[in-house]
Amino acid sequence: MTTTTDIPIQQFPEPSVVQKTFIEATLLAGFSDETHYDMLCGEYVSTLDEIGAQSARDAAQAARHYVATLVPPTHPDFFSDIVRRPIAEDHVQQIVSDPVFRRSFAGIPHRFAYVDLTRLVALQSWVKPRRGSLPTDDAGLLAFALPTNWEVPVEINYLPQTKSIQVFSSAPALSGLQIDFDRTEGRVILSPPKHPNLVQVAIFNGRGYLRDGYHRVVDALAQGVTELPAIVTQAVRPDQVQLPAATCFNLLHVKALPRPPLVSDFLTPAATTTRVRERRYGVLISLDVRPFNIGV
Repeated sequence: MTTTTDIPIQQFPEPSVVQKTFIEATLLAGFSDETHYDMLCGEYVSTLDEIGAQSARDAAQAARHYVATLVPPTHPDFFSDIVRRPIAEDHVQQIVSDPVFRRSFAGIPHRFAYVDLTRLVALQSWVKPRRGSLPTDDAGLLAFALPTNWEVPVEINYLPQTKSIQVFSSAPALSGLQIDFDRTEGRVILSPPKHPNLVQVAIFNGRGYLRDGYHRVVDALAQGVTELPAIVTQAVRPDQVQLPAATCFNLLHVKALPRPPLVSDFLTPAATTTRVRERRYGVLISLDVRPFNIGV
């Protein structure tokens, strides 16, 4: 008897080669020069054969040619006129009453409104393609764009040899740990700090920049939705707009462009499909446990 299967046979890697994982990404290659392109996906392109690498660079060059043909908007308020309508007060009240929100946006002028997604300037250079349907009613769109669950998903490993704990996540929002003391139960609780996972737009020098929610906004645009709820902040300094990742577009460079990259450009020939290195973000906790005794 002969048994056949469609499951591909796993190819075992060379033991001397570091294994790297790359994920599919839609990249605004048309707005990147060769140096920035190499920062974004050069690591992946270097794994391709000569023909594949040249094809990837040719696609990026074609995207740059397309961007060179783009005409700046003629309407003087194109980039600043982004607010479309207010948001239901009850949903907003639930968000602003959260202590995490109050700490995150203390002293920053803000409002909640539906915004025009087609006019938002992009600073993030790539997004991961996703599939799924968007809600069609206001309540569903509010939960999609302005959720109230801000937990950061993590994995935890304990290393007994070094008495340390690894906490890591696929979410860049993981940047530290929160320590809570439960004096009633006598417990110390370590957990990732919550992150306000809101579609956020920052107005700066007359332009609306998308700060958070890139995948959700691109998902919406791909399905023909041009308005989403968002928190709109008024930035007074570049650091209140600029995204922290080194692979993001530089705010000062983008600000000087008559036709900056828009989030909607992810769905035009200004973008190419490529792969980027998958990353994990984490913190390492070292435990120093020393017994002691005191007189009482």
